[in-house]
Amino acid sequence: MKKYDLGIIGGNFSGLSCEKSASARGLGTVLFDKKKTPDASTQSTGIFVKEIADQIDLPSKLTRKIHGVRLYSPNLSYIDLLSPGYYFLATDTTQLLNWLCDQASSSGYEMRYAENITDAYIKDDEVVLPNQKITSRYLVGADGARSRTAKLFGLGQNTQILLGIEYEIEGLQNLDGDFLHVF
Repeated sequence: MKKYDLGIIGGNFSGLSCEKSASARGLGTVLFDKKKTPDASTQSTGIFVKEIADQIDLPSKLTRKIHGVRLYSPNLSYIDLLSPGYYFLATDTTQLLNWLCDQASSSGYEMRYAENITDAYIKDDEVVLPNQKITSRYLVGADGARSRTAKLFGLGQNTQILLGIEYEIEGLQNLDGDFLHVF
């Protein structure tokens, strides 16, 4: 069994950011994701709130600031929701995931895609992933709202999920690009 300081399950924004931070502090890390590539079947909107955007140094070519929300009623009247100095950061999600993966891989960690974690347990103060033939001192479950990691360890499960649909539409007239438009 190969030993690591930190195992991470989930290769989206949270998992890749966790790996980057851990590796920068000298921890030996391994990241697993069931997807075949970092940008495969992305389920994130790629929209960051200001509090997160201010903590992550992201390339400006992959982001765009949005300063407000335009909330529409069923008859299409609307109100603008603004707060001075506040913004959202819209991202090119697939390109940003690839960029984060490149940043993380340059820090010397191991990334293993197309690996679905189906078994894990704790033995002698280490987390064991027997099918992956690794142990780690710590394990981060960054695998989403319906976390298989949480289920494997008998942790709490989300029972209420907020569902939304996002469409990106180009070429519409008279829509202010400085707002998220919510219908």
